[in-house]
Parts: sequence; structure tokens; C-alpha cells
Amino acid sequence: MMCKNLLTLFVCIKLCYAISLNQNSVPTITEYRNEINNDGYFFKYNLDDGQQREERGELITKNGKQILIVSGFYTFIGTDGLEHYTDYTSDENGYTAQTKIMEPSIGIPNAALASLAGGGLG
Repeated sequence: MMCKNLLTLFVCIKLCYAISLNQNSVPTITEYRNEINNDGYFFKYNLDDGQQREERGELITKNGKQILIVSGFYTFIGTDGLEHYTDYTSDENGYTAQTKIMEPSIGIPNAALASLAGGGLG
């Protein structure tokens, strides 16, 4: 009886440890681009946990002055389960950002769409 209780306790501890490891996992990069040229740059990345970032910088000349104009966005899924989206711009007038919390979309699964197009369900 004591051995059975110890085994049950050991299994419960291992399960709790495995669950905590999964919750603290590091997101994986699913897409990454980084381009640099003479008058600016572009980069973007996507992670498998829903995070995305995209940014573009352009060096322009205005009234004989070189100015770096940066614009982009980032988005992530918050602890509330909703997508948080921030669009930003930085130029000679300063930095501006607008953040929106996106309403959850009710989508049709890809398999269902494929079946409607004659592709079957699997």
C-alpha cells in the first residue's frame, strides 16, 4: 500500500513538472527576414505563439537634412487570450503609436474550406 502511494505521488510530481516545462517553453521563430540597403532597412519575424513584428526604416533628405523615418507594427496574444496590435511611426516629429485589442475572429477551419472546394476533409 505504501509503495502504491509513493508511486502515485511520484507520477503526480512528474506530471506537474512536465506541465510547468510546457508553460515556460520558448517560442520558435517561424519566419524571419532582415534586409539592409543604402537608404534603409526592413525586417520582420513571426513566432509560433502568435507574436509578430515588422519594421521598415527609410533614410530621406528633407531641407538638406537626412531623416530616418521608421514605421512598423507588432502583435502578440495577451494573457487575456486576445490579440494586441500596435502600429507605430517615428520621424522628425517624434514617435507615435496606436494600440488596438483585436476582437476574436470566428473562422472556418482550413479543412472545412478545403472540403467545400472539393479537397475532402483530410
